Amino acid sequence: MMVTTAEKAVAALLREAETAHGAYETNVLGGVFDEEWPAWYAAYLLDHGLRDQLPGAENLDVTNLTTVLARLAADYERGEQTGPWPDVYAQDLVAEFRPLR
Repeated sequence: MMVTTAEKAVAALLREAETAHGAYETNVLGGVFDEEWPAWYAAYLLDHGLRDQLPGAENLDVTNLTTVLARLAADYERGEQTGPWPDVYAQDLVAEFRPLR
């Protein structure tokens, strides 16, 4: 069994959420852009085990994660994209919730 890093696991979860959210936008919203996507992603990610991948995030909730995702999106749009967004977000999430030593 290959051991994956927290970043790889979180990026994979973000890609899974992206696929599920695309289906939600198509099937539920009728193809309309979901202006509330950070909240949708936050709920999905937490329901699908994000806390298990982020040891410092035991108390993370939908409201807090929604805020974090919106900030990551704004930073990503403003910044020099160094890679696909799921990889960049995953690196930032893991760094943000790394337990203090």
